[in-house]
Amino acid sequence: MSTPSTQATPMIPRLRFSEFSNEWKEKKLGDVFNRITDKNVTNNKNVLTISAQRGLINQKDFFTKSVSAKNITGYFFLKKNDFAYNRSHSKGYPIGVIKRLVNYDRGVVSTLYICFRLDNANYSEVFFEKYFESRHVNREISKIAQEGARNHGLLNMSVIDFFNDVAIKFPRQLEQQKITNFLGPVDAWINNLQFQKEYLEDYKKGIIQKIFSREIRFKDDNGKDFPGWEDRNFCKILTEHKMKSRGKEEVFSVSVHKGLINQIKHLGRSYSAKNTGHYNLVKPHDVVYTKSPTGRFPFGIIKQSILRKNVIVSPLYGVFTPETSGLGYMLNAYFESNINTHNYLAPIVQKGAKNTMNITNKTFLSRSLVLPVSKKEQQKIADFLISIDTLIESKNSQVTKAKSWKKGLMQQMFV
Repeated sequence: MSTPSTQATPMIPRLRFSEFSNEWKEKKLGDVFNRITDKNVTNNKNVLTISAQRGLINQKDFFTKSVSAKNITGYFFLKKNDFAYNRSHSKGYPIGVIKRLVNYDRGVVSTLYICFRLDNANYSEVFFEKYFESRHVNREISKIAQEGARNHGLLNMSVIDFFNDVAIKFPRQLEQQKITNFLGPVDAWINNLQFQKEYLEDYKKGIIQKIFSREIRFKDDNGKDFPGWEDRNFCKILTEHKMKSRGKEEVFSVSVHKGLINQIKHLGRSYSAKNTGHYNLVKPHDVVYTKSPTGRFPFGIIKQSILRKNVIVSPLYGVFTPETSGLGYMLNAYFESNINTHNYLAPIVQKGAKNTMNITNKTFLSRSLVLPVSKKEQQKIADFLISIDTLIESKNSQVTKAKSWKKGLMQQMFV
């Protein structure tokens, strides 16, 4: 790859294979693609949704349930290599996302999506998949898009304008193929890193299950067995310290995947009250129960703070100090499972109107789990789980860096 000139033009990419020098073509999207309006007359049950990270994917795999209408015969019918545009903004994707159907031969999507397919065999579906992924087309879409006041941020644009006014740029067929051949191994490398991360995550889930079923037991430093586990009531191993903000702590939220995280960093802005003096103080190693439904956790989530500083959280959250930091880490790992969390909370949580949660901190502490009594065993298990988490985080960092490198590369390879 080389740069043919220091004076880049709008029709020549900054980073290019040396054998190509012609300017790229510019055409309206409707001159290259045909709109798809075919309806689901065969009642295909493969209802797809668009994920920015996973592409067009079955709704049940993405949401763990179907969120489609009962009657889907009016949905658009797609074939492999067709494209769909989700014209609603999401975090990191203010103009929405365009994806190609790759993982299925057939599928159907909501009529809120704009669907289209190539009408010329001289064009490469894979090239345009990468072109849309590079987000260069976003500048064109933003010219005609206005955010609607309803439909959860659905961009207000005419479908006719989308096909007639959005310009796309592309090279001749040979260069299209060269670009896709180059990016293929890059994607394979990133997918392999992602697979390794997911393998470690699955390994951890299996290990946690075996630890809490006592299929795996640890020994002390002398090779002797630790005492047997006992049914331990949470009110005996978690203490509500009831400490409040001292006026200098940052406001944090609790995330399913990230644990305790700065509220502004996580949500984009602060949702806290002006006066946070009544907010609950969270010390390092404290366990926090959110008491609010989140995705696959309809009764709330339970997380340990692995931060090295004090922070504050909503006064609606329950905050507890565990018997040991090691036991707190064990509980954090156990409640990473939505099934474990549901089984513990479902019998004691009453849900009111609008999904409000009716559970006191005392009630939260009223149940029990079979847990180790030896503090040394607690720490030994925690250290083992921490070592797995460190490997997962390292692999996740590699995935993030690889994706960032690819993003920068594609910004220069497309115009």
